[in-house]
Amino acid sequence: MLTEKEYHSHVERTLKQSLVVLIVTLGVLFVARDSLFFWGFAAGVLVGIINAFFLALRIDKVTLFAVQSPAHANAFMFMGFGTRWGLIMLACFLAVKTGWFSLIGLMCGFLVPTVLSTGVGIRDLLVLRGQGEKVS
Repeated sequence: MLTEKEYHSHVERTLKQSLVVLIVTLGVLFVARDSLFFWGFAAGVLVGIINAFFLALRIDKVTLFAVQSPAHANAFMFMGFGTRWGLIMLACFLAVKTGWFSLIGLMCGFLVPTVLSTGVGIRDLLVLRGQGEKVS
């Protein structure tokens, strides 16, 4: 179980690492301006960062509601779900209709914050195990 401080540290590291991936991708775009895949990847990473940020805020707030009213907490969590998926669908719609960037690149970019967050979580668990702490 993560403490609030550990959770915020995890989210901060994930967002910072995702931002580094975005900056590197923009550097690649400086050289390969015609690559629709990298334009899509950059847009996907940006949308992924926005989604991860708003999901982290939502999780932070839902923990306060969970203590008071679990039903209210569940409804509160699903309100943000629709907004985040709407942003993803809008980005996919733009990719398909405008042709400004690659849909495959966009979808790969969406996964960057998720993959980084999972990797950081696994690394943290392994570090805790290596230090001999009990991981629940």
